[in-house]
Amino acid sequence: MVPVAIASLSTLAGLFAVLDTRSGDHRLSLAGFRTHNLLAARLTVITGQAW
Repeated sequence: MVPVAIASLSTLAGLFAVLDTRSGDHRLSLAGFRTHNLLAARLTVITGQAW
């Protein structure tokens, strides 16, 4: 039961982290950054938060 609760909370934390940074990612893409670079950076941040 505890591992399921921890997984659920970390999923919510990751979701809020992604939703909070969407406007910044949009501005970066307008400034010329490539989408796959932004996605790779975002996934790296989320993976780092999970560990």
